[in-house]
Amino acid sequence: MTPQTNQQTGRKSSEQADQNELNDIGTQKPIDGTQKPIDAADLPSFLYYHLYRAQNRIAQDFSDAVGPDEVTPCQFNALCHIRTHPGLSQTQLSGAIGREKSTVTPIIDRLERRGLVSREASPSDRRTYALYLSDLGETTYRRMVETAADHDQNMQERLSPTDLATLVDLLQRVCAE
Repeated sequence: MTPQTNQQTGRKSSEQADQNELNDIGTQKPIDGTQKPIDAADLPSFLYYHLYRAQNRIAQDFSDAVGPDEVTPCQFNALCHIRTHPGLSQTQLSGAIGREKSTVTPIIDRLERRGLVSREASPSDRRTYALYLSDLGETTYRRMVETAADHDQNMQERLSPTDLATLVDLLQRVCAE
C-alpha cells in the first residue's frame, strides 16, 4: 500500500496514518532509531488487543492479496452489502457492517469518487440516500470476490476444522449483543 497524501495539506490520509500505526505494532523505536521486537510481557493481555492484532493482520493480508489499487477490506464489505441489498441506506449499511454512521459516510464518499457506488434520492424518504453499485462497482466486486475467497481460504487453512469452528463460535459470542 503506497502512502497517499492530501494534495492541499501534504498530510497522509487518516486511513494511511492508521495503517502506518498498525505496521508499527510489535516494534519499538529506541532513541537511536533502531527497531527491536517488543517483549510480549510489556503489553497487557487484554482481549481487545489480541482481536485488534488479528483483525489488522487479516486486513493487511487482504490488502496484500488484492493489491494496492483495489478497495480496502472495509470498502469491500460495504460493496458486498450494497450489492446484496441494492437501495439500502447509509444507516442500514452502518448497522450491517458494524460501524458508526459518521464513519460510513467517508467510506461511501471514497467508493463514490472511484465510481464504484452511486447515491440516489430514496424513493420512500427524501432525507436519505439509497446506495447502488455502478457498473464499474459490479465489475470490481466480481474481480475481487474470487481473490477475497482465496484469501479467506488461506486464512482458514491456518486452523484445523475444529479450531475454525471454535473460533467462529467464540467470535460470534464476543459480538453478540
